[in-house]
Amino acid sequence: MIRLAIRIETREQIAAALDPDIRCASKAASQPLFEMFDGHAFHTVLAADQLPLPHGEVVPRA
Repeated sequence: MIRLAIRIETREQIAAALDPDIRCASKAASQPLFEMFDGHAFHTVLAADQLPLPHGEVVPRA
């Protein structure tokens, strides 16, 4: 399993990233990357403290 993570600082930035036009452009730009792998890609939005970081570190909730 490959896990990619992007840290987004504000809820406004999350809202912008989820805009349908932005998502469509992002999906098209990412397609060559996904073609290198078998399987499925899942898009999940989590708070930073819900996703363990490498070595068991967890980002504290501000």
